[in-house]
Amino acid sequence: MRPGRLWRCGLLVRTLEVMSTDDTEPCPECASKNTRGISYGYPEEDTMEAARRGEIELGGCIVTGNDPDWHCADCKHEWTSKEPAEEE
Repeated sequence: MRPGRLWRCGLLVRTLEVMSTDDTEPCPECASKNTRGISYGYPEEDTMEAARRGEIELGGCIVTGNDPDWHCADCKHEWTSKEPAEEE
């Protein structure tokens, strides 16, 4: 499952559904599977709870459009997933 994008209050906000460990992407720096998706925008209470449980990483409220999607809890590296190729 990849982070999705939506508009809220005129700002692009990236949202992320809580993922199972099978959906996580390994870290390209250290190969750890202890990674989590990054959620951007003002967090609601359920998002805060997921962050407290270590299921997601909070990325902040300022979204630039060039923000990482993933965070490695072991080496702290952050990266953007490659988008899947579009099918024609």
